[in-house]
Amino acid sequence: PNEYKSYRNYKISLVIFEQLTPRELAPFWKLFKYPLLIIEQLVMNTKFETLTKVLAAVRRALSQVDAASAQVCSFCFDKRGHIYDIHTRSPNAPHKVKFHLGTDTGHTTSSAFILLNFNLYQKNHVITNECIDLLLRIYGTKALDYHVSDITSSSERISQTTDMQQSLDSLCGAFQMPPMAPTRDDWVRDDDATHCMCCHRAAFTMLMRRHHCRRCGRVVCFACSAHRMCIPELYDDVEVRVCNDCFNKTEEEQRKRAQDMDAETKGEGAASSKGPRVRENDAYKWQLCGNITHDKLLREEFCYEHAPSVALCLSILAFHQGQQKCVDLLLYHCHKLEKLFVPNPEVDYELVAKMMNCLALAAKVRGGPPEIETIREHSAIIMSVVQNGCEALIPPGPLNNHSLRKLGDSLVQAEKWDLAFEVHLKCGFPTAGVMAAHGLSCLRAGCFDTGKLFRCNVHTM
Repeated sequence: PNEYKSYRNYKISLVIFEQLTPRELAPFWKLFKYPLLIIEQLVMNTKFETLTKVLAAVRRALSQVDAASAQVCSFCFDKRGHIYDIHTRSPNAPHKVKFHLGTDTGHTTSSAFILLNFNLYQKNHVITNECIDLLLRIYGTKALDYHVSDITSSSERISQTTDMQQSLDSLCGAFQMPPMAPTRDDWVRDDDATHCMCCHRAAFTMLMRRHHCRRCGRVVCFACSAHRMCIPELYDDVEVRVCNDCFNKTEEEQRKRAQDMDAETKGEGAASSKGPRVRENDAYKWQLCGNITHDKLLREEFCYEHAPSVALCLSILAFHQGQQKCVDLLLYHCHKLEKLFVPNPEVDYELVAKMMNCLALAAKVRGGPPEIETIREHSAIIMSVVQNGCEALIPPGPLNNHSLRKLGDSLVQAEKWDLAFEVHLKCGFPTAGVMAAHGLSCLRAGCFDTGKLFRCNVHTM
């Protein structure tokens, strides 16, 4: 009885291995004790074709076992709700990680992405279908991960960024790599960089993501941080993201050391001079090993390179078994995206509206509530407003009757009659005021026939 948990996990791992070819088994032998980690590694590396075969077999096996024992995982199952939002500190804040249910408070980043109760997980965890669904919801949320800066003190942030760049660049313009790699608390804050601190050209937006170089702590773009290397003093044997400048400097230093060795050592030095190894072409870029420290560091480094991506999120949630929790998760992210409608040059209103529309449609297909149609109508309104160049008139904050009425009034004042009429019509507001204002505007402009026509229509209504 004391070994039942391990036996059950081994049994599920065997079911997984039966679905893989001998060549596909290589990255998973070290995870044989932890079947959920095998599934997690497939999700992290977006191996959806393999995941389809694996989950089909695992779900069948778990359904038979769970039906017999009526067992629910005490670590992963949350009977109160469905949302686990990962709230962590910014690089300059105290190191604190918590899982939060439901509401969206605090700053959400990927700097400390860990599984629920991870320290106890590998000792006592027994895989169930609920565990798999929770894992899919976590990574579905990661696929929608985004960060936009707080623009309240942009001038101060720009000056701070400039000072930081000058401290890292010498007077002749050459990059100076710090003697020691900084800890997370010493990284440049996300909000202190509006442009890439490596190329000084890329402006950060929702799609042009911020990344931190683990070797110098600067905020850089994806193109300037395509390399990974080991920094053992901070990250053990996990290969972490570094900027192009630090990667090139490290290679240069290693080449110089190799040149000082004798003939026999020089051959070894040449091999090691390759140093930081780029793993972009590896079949499994993200590889868990079952060691708690290593896997925790790997999750802290993990991110989907092309997030936010609705398509990736829905591809992950396609493997989710419980439809209601899936719908709740999609609606949660729709409401979270609504909060981005605030004046911010990093936010693309049309992109946000399209994401909301796609997520709401996916929730509707899964049997979501009537409020989905309201979300889709609101997102359609935002897309129309943006496409007509009137995004400056969108009131900040969540979309509701009050904010949409303010939007309609602003469009009337700006004499955007077609848009104003569309907003009033879709939201169920009276359209007589729009037509009266349009008619009055035509009369003032000397278009008497058109103006009289609108005025007559208003009286008829």
